[in-house]
Amino acid sequence: MFQSTVQVSRLQDLINRSKMARCRGRFVCPVILFKGKHICRSATLAGWGELYGRSGYNYFFSGGTDDAWADVEDVTEEDCALRSGDMHLFDKVRGYDIRLLRYLSVKYICDLMVENKKVKFGMNVTSSEKVDKAQRYADFTLLSIPYPGCEFFKEYKDRDYMAEGLIFNWKQDYVDAPLSIPDFLTHSLHIDWSQYQSWDLVQQTQNYLKLLLSIVNSDDDNGLLVHCISGWDRTPLFISLLRLSLWADGLIHRSLKPAEILYLTVAYDWFLFGHMLVDRLSKGEEIFFFCFNFLKHITSEDFSALKTQRRKSLPARDAGFSVEDICMLRRRDRGSTTSLGSDFSLVMESSPGAMGSFTYETVELVPGGAQAQAAWRKSHSSSPQSVFWNRPQPSEDRLPSHQGLIEAKSSSSSSSNHSDNFRMGSSPLEVPKPRLWQLADGNGLWQYSGAGCPAHRLLSPFQLPG
Repeated sequence: MFQSTVQVSRLQDLINRSKMARCRGRFVCPVILFKGKHICRSATLAGWGELYGRSGYNYFFSGGTDDAWADVEDVTEEDCALRSGDMHLFDKVRGYDIRLLRYLSVKYICDLMVENKKVKFGMNVTSSEKVDKAQRYADFTLLSIPYPGCEFFKEYKDRDYMAEGLIFNWKQDYVDAPLSIPDFLTHSLHIDWSQYQSWDLVQQTQNYLKLLLSIVNSDDDNGLLVHCISGWDRTPLFISLLRLSLWADGLIHRSLKPAEILYLTVAYDWFLFGHMLVDRLSKGEEIFFFCFNFLKHITSEDFSALKTQRRKSLPARDAGFSVEDICMLRRRDRGSTTSLGSDFSLVMESSPGAMGSFTYETVELVPGGAQAQAAWRKSHSSSPQSVFWNRPQPSEDRLPSHQGLIEAKSSSSSSSNHSDNFRMGSSPLEVPKPRLWQLADGNGLWQYSGAGCPAHRLLSPFQLPG
């Protein structure tokens, strides 16, 4: 329903000019379009050591020219003022960074650093918007939400991947960035932000994600920038959680199935932007694993961007369809049972304690539409109570009965989609229909569909060929 209005050539020009402003040349990049807003990611601002060093490196190894200041066709008066004036290099590159942010309509900047400036070997390697002395970013809404770096997740692994009760040590010498959030962004969340240093890793991640979701789901048209230091650990963690949560609400990537959205966020949000998985695994800093293991903690409505609409759209639990009602549905009304984008989805769940029996005691009809399916995804797909398991097909001498099995095949499905296994639990997979069996004997050719069903003779002995 929404379309970006940026011009590619203009965006490329601004990126080319502003890339030196941030650590490792990792410019502001829009990665999610939500309600017409750009959710962006990047690294933090480059300090004077990196800025001058990288500028000199690029100058000498580019033959004496720096393409960041190359002439372009659409030179504006502001460009001329920047070039003709005797301005500091910080003013130039950070000025272009600000223009890129404004072009993408970004107003909110969320800084995940636990320090104001990254210091290595006594040198300020990186800075951040919140400590810019010239107050160049004063027109933006700056949020300092310090979050532990990837080194902290070594402790997460050493505790056998138990994030509950794991609290970051805020008393360390290099930690000097306090939590700072404007009041108008926090009043609706009902969170005591003054206690952030006492939160464990789960509670801290939950509260930060609630904050980001409330910002992107606000009524204004302003975008959001999320960054840490280099932008390849903490940044992809929250960008990935944002993407998966909005997808589960049916607000973005509505055509993608669970395996497809997983592929997208792993390949795009993590690996394409430089997450060094091999290095992190060798050091035990398993923030990548924490991201997906954390999904079990965000299944409630508190993390849904559709809370109001969802309550209006969901039918009452006691007013559902019966098995007979489902069987009476015409084929074109049933939709696909293998897609969350169909009009209806059939979910077959086993009753508690029935893991060893092959019975279907609950048939739940999930209504269509993004809002209703969002509720189903949040409450079923990610629920720790959900069960997903396979059951081998019964042998020919013990065929399933007609009763308890429901034809669940849409007009778009083909017989090649039928699985040889029964699948039950959290995924809305197709329920196999009863098979028709034929047997030829001395009395003719007989057809039957399962135990307890009468057989029908198709051909008499005299009609059998040969």
